Amino acid sequence: MEAASDFIGVAATLLLIKSRSLIPELELSSEEESDVEDLKRRLAQYERVREMMRDLSRVFAALSWSPRRDVLQSQPLRLRATYPHESYCGPR
Repeated sequence: MEAASDFIGVAATLLLIKSRSLIPELELSSEEESDVEDLKRRLAQYERVREMMRDLSRVFAALSWSPRRDVLQSQPLRLRATYPHESYCGPR
């Protein structure tokens, strides 16, 4: 329910921005102005996060060919589950 209300709030703010671009003389209340500024700040923050994700993707893509990783991939890790009752019944 909270996600839906957040979505409606963002949609309303986007409509305000669009209305203001179509009707330049449109006056917004101080609350509407702060909503617009908040959305701009959040979008800028989202863009910074996307840029960091792209940078990390490039770093991990560059590391994916390293010899150490090839060695680790060629020797699969084998895990053996331990059960609390093994000491009584022996290994499964």
